[in-house]
Amino acid sequence: MDLHDIPAGDVLFSPWLWLVVVLGVAWLTRAWRLLGIVFVPEEKTCVVTKRWTLFRPRLPNGRIVAVNGEAGLQAATLTPGLHFLLFPWQYAVHFDDLTVIQPGRLGKVTLIDGEPISPGRVLGQHVDCNFFQDLSTFLRNHGQRGPQSTILPPGTYRLNTRAVFVNAELDEHSHEKVADQPALVVPPNKVAIITTMDGNPLPQGDIAGPIVRRARAVSRRRRLRARGWLPRPADAGAALRHLLYQPDVRPGRVCRPDRGADRQCRRRHLLRRRRRRGPGG
Repeated sequence: MDLHDIPAGDVLFSPWLWLVVVLGVAWLTRAWRLLGIVFVPEEKTCVVTKRWTLFRPRLPNGRIVAVNGEAGLQAATLTPGLHFLLFPWQYAVHFDDLTVIQPGRLGKVTLIDGEPISPGRVLGQHVDCNFFQDLSTFLRNHGQRGPQSTILPPGTYRLNTRAVFVNAELDEHSHEKVADQPALVVPPNKVAIITTMDGNPLPQGDIAGPIVRRARAVSRRRRLRARGWLPRPADAGAALRHLLYQPDVRPGRVCRPDRGADRQCRRRHLLRRRRRRGPGG
C-alpha cells in the first residue's frame, strides 16, 4: 500500500505518531542535562547535591552540608545563567523560588547544619554571612545550627532552601504560607515590655535587665566584627526598654530609649552634654 493512499486524518491521529513525538520532546529536554548543562533562571535558586566523588574526602561525622566539595548537599548555590559539567549521574539539581520578605515583616531563620549551640543558650550566635546567602562562610566561621538570633529584614534572598529554613505561617488573606513573620508595631501612647529568652543570667536580686542603647550596641558590634569577635548577648529577663512612640514622627520609627529611666543613665547624659558644649558652655 502506498503512503499516499492513507488518509491524512488517520496519520495525524495515529497513536504511534504521538508516542514518537512525546518521546522526542522528552529526549530533547533531557539532552541538556545529559551534556552537563544547567540553566538557572533569574527568579530561581538552584541547590546542588553531589551524588559521589572520587578525589574528595567524605563529610565529617555530624555534618550535613558539604563545604569543600565532598559528596552530599552543597553549601554553594548556582547563580543565574548557564553552568556546565554538571552531569546528572554525578549531580542532582533542585530549583526553588527566591525567599521574599514583605515590607513590615521579618524572617526567622533555622539552619540544619553547623556547630551545636552553647549550653544554656537558645539561639545561634551572629555570623557575618550576607544574611545566610553565603552558607560556606557561615559554616567556616563556626556558625551554629538551630534557630538563629539574626533575622531577615524585608527583601529578596537567594538562600540554600535545603539547609536554611525561614519559618512560614498561614496568611489570613491569601490562605497561603508566607516565609516571614509580622513585625511588632507599638501604637502611640504605648510602651513595649520586652522579655528575652536568651542571654546572660540576671545578677542576683535583680528582676529586670539594664537598658540597652542601640547606638552603643551598634558601634560596639562593628568594632567586634572588625576584630573577628562576636558580640556579647544581652542580659536575659525583662529588659524594660521604654520604646516611646511619638505620633509626629514617621510611621514605624521608634525613638531612643528613655534616658531618665535610671539615675546613672541621666548622669552620663548630662556629662556628655557638658563635654559637647565645651568649657565655655
